[in-house]
Amino acid sequence: MKPDKIKKLKKIGIILGVLGGILIAVYLVYILFFEGGIIFHEEEQKFHDAAEEYYFHYPSRLPKNEGDSVKVTLQELYDLKRIEFLNEPKSITACSPESWVRVFMENGEYKYYTYLECGNYRSATDHEGPQIVLNGDNPMYISLGTTFTDPGIASVKDNADGEIDTKNVRVDTSSIDINRIGEYTVRYTAFDKMQNRTDVTRTVNVIRNIKDEVIAKTDESNAYKGAGVSNYLLFSGMLWRIVKVNDDGTIKLILDDNAANLLYRQDGETFEGSNVAKWLNDYFYPTLRNTDTYVKSDSTWCESTIGDPQAAPSTCENYTSGMPVGMLTIREFLDTIDSEATTYFNTNISFWLLDHQDDTTGYAFYNQRQGRILPMDNQDYVGVRPVINLKTDNSFIISGDGSADSPYKLNDYQYGRDNDMLKDRYIGEYINYSGQYFRIIGFDENQNIKVISAGPIRNSSTNLDLVAGYDNYDEVLKFDPSIEGNLGYKLNYELGDYINGSLLVEHEFERSYYDTTKNYSDLDKDKFTSMLSIPNSYDLFSGSNNNVEFIGYNYSFIDVVNQNGHFLMVNTANGQVFDVLGKLFPTNSLKIVAYISKDARLAGGRGTATNPYYIK
Repeated sequence: MKPDKIKKLKKIGIILGVLGGILIAVYLVYILFFEGGIIFHEEEQKFHDAAEEYYFHYPSRLPKNEGDSVKVTLQELYDLKRIEFLNEPKSITACSPESWVRVFMENGEYKYYTYLECGNYRSATDHEGPQIVLNGDNPMYISLGTTFTDPGIASVKDNADGEIDTKNVRVDTSSIDINRIGEYTVRYTAFDKMQNRTDVTRTVNVIRNIKDEVIAKTDESNAYKGAGVSNYLLFSGMLWRIVKVNDDGTIKLILDDNAANLLYRQDGETFEGSNVAKWLNDYFYPTLRNTDTYVKSDSTWCESTIGDPQAAPSTCENYTSGMPVGMLTIREFLDTIDSEATTYFNTNISFWLLDHQDDTTGYAFYNQRQGRILPMDNQDYVGVRPVINLKTDNSFIISGDGSADSPYKLNDYQYGRDNDMLKDRYIGEYINYSGQYFRIIGFDENQNIKVISAGPIRNSSTNLDLVAGYDNYDEVLKFDPSIEGNLGYKLNYELGDYINGSLLVEHEFERSYYDTTKNYSDLDKDKFTSMLSIPNSYDLFSGSNNNVEFIGYNYSFIDVVNQNGHFLMVNTANGQVFDVLGKLFPTNSLKIVAYISKDARLAGGRGTATNPYYIK
């Protein structure tokens, strides 16, 4: 056979093969779709006919009035043995028993509409209910004993009928009892022309407003007094104490921990121009969330010159301009003391009060065996406990009874859930990592999480503080991980085994230079890279010690003191900071700062001091 002829035969074979493939594909499409569609329409007609026969035998069940309708389902016809079981074409999959035939009275005649659903096959009849969009919050919170006003419906739209008048929606509020705390449901029901139904619910929580709760639990002063009171409140991931209801109806809160240890102010400065006020409003306040809703941002703070703190006046003559964060006044502190001379501020840690004695001296609550108010030099480092005024219009108690174990909780945030990203959590929340408790204190530009140990880190085998120091106290003590014998080197390379490094990231840290003439933001600073560091004096929660069951050695800040052999040391017994000679304190505890990877996720817990998050 000639080569040309062989080529022609091959081409013909290829063409025939392609045509054959096309024919097979067309046949399969026909079998799967066209023939399937034909079979489905036959099943649809069986369903329709069975419904007509059913109503022929039960005419009393047909609609009586123009526009009315009735419906019979496939399951009902099965039960009455009016039809044999229907399946999806070319399959043993049963058709949905919820399929229906609806009969309308239209212009004096009965009109049947059939909707059959069999696997991937569905009737063209409109079968979807309208979409209801609600106004207002869902869930919604209202105060006990108040009036419930339904926020209503924003719109109702149907895929076949378009816009539906919201007035045609049924609203059932009958379950709500505004005089009983609980969770209730408002039900909204809408129908389209085919009587397809949609139900949407709104959850309404009848709860306590925090202001009403405080008033009910306090005397006519609306202030908590004495020790052991249940005035704990969680807000923005941090634990606070409720002080009182202010005259304007807001709630005064004070943080249940020192947020930092700071110089109060330079000599002659008022609170408004002080280092403390700047730190509270420029550094601390931005760490809070939902402040627009919950925090009164233009609060004024009473600042008085007081000679005898025990005789602090009950009225104020001098107020600051508006700012969101302040401190407790001497009078407000005295008002927390009950007739037995006890107060819920009987803690180990001292903190600044807002008033001052003169241009160079302020006052602090100082607790050593018994709490009292003492004058302190403005250039002393003392704990700072932020005070804010909480707006109460939307401040409802979602959970808790005000105790330390179950503090009141508002709706400003939700606890983290398993597998949530740690980088999405709140500053101030607690983490259990590597057997140590840490607190979130910030996020870098890549969303790595800056944390600080809640207290000095522990030796897991002895349950005592790890201790270390600088080898040469005759030099300027400067934390530096690159120098052997340096505290920085020891922390990173000799003691680092106590902190699992799997989720830590090496990071650039800031090192400040001690200067009593400058505000925290104006201190000279330099940077270094490390895995672990220790805190600057102004770092969030740098001066707190949550290991209250054991007061161990003192710990140091990273601030460089420009004197030979000196460093800043935190006294764990009272939280105050001192400039000390290093050789007198050769070993100290270690409160550390680190960065956790942005990829870390939660593995349980609630982020509180008693139930911290675990991470993975």
